[in-house]
Amino acid sequence: MKVSEIGFVYSEHYHRDNVGREAAIKKIGGDGNVIAMFYVDRGHKNGPEKHYLTDNGIIIVVNAITNILCTKLIARPQQLLRYREWGLKNELNENTRKMKNWIVPQRIIGIAQKHQSEHLNLT
Repeated sequence: MKVSEIGFVYSEHYHRDNVGREAAIKKIGGDGNVIAMFYVDRGHKNGPEKHYLTDNGIIIVVNAITNILCTKLIARPQQLLRYREWGLKNELNENTRKMKNWIVPQRIIGIAQKHQSEHLNLT
């Protein structure tokens, strides 16, 4: 799935405050393609979120109610492993949704490790 198919809306805040992060994402080849989506509800006042994970190691966080982009993150390995710790399933794919122990592929964790070693996730 292409990121453009998500259909989220950019907030004014995102365009204003995330110029550096978008430049870093562009440097690593852009958002990439979505491989997983995790529904995350941690009781935030603005409601639950959808976390889209891409094959470039980017996490795109969208408000699940308004479909407004909250942020994009250049993932750290621990962030990716946390989805498993939280017991979240990949909601994007019918096959992986049924898998009890689906985890983020090691290849994506390796990409996140590379990004972290290059300090790209600090932007």
